[in-house]
Amino acid sequence: MMLAEHKWYRLNETNVGRLPEAAGAYELSGTAAVVVFIGWAGAVGLQRIVRGHIKDPRNPCVAEKAFFFRFELSARPEARAAELLADYRGARYGTLPECMENGR
Repeated sequence: MMLAEHKWYRLNETNVGRLPEAAGAYELSGTAAVVVFIGWAGAVGLQRIVRGHIKDPRNPCVAEKAFFFRFELSARPEARAAELLADYRGARYGTLPECMENGR
């Protein structure tokens, strides 16, 4: 079963394993669907990149606070992630998602 774009899914191996190996942008959220991280995956594919965020050892904030994800397939994933980030910042007085602050 493939996952539908834009819908929130629990960040776990089962759901991430259903992601397409395609380029796209994604968002990670906490329990209240508040976005904590926005990223993108190019040729490597969404499945591999999002899987790296499960208990992410490189980003303790993501490891502690990210419980859900959603995604969009895109031919220009880096640009789409930048648009999502700009929208987020515009709605929140210029702040970054919590797990992206201070270069985390």
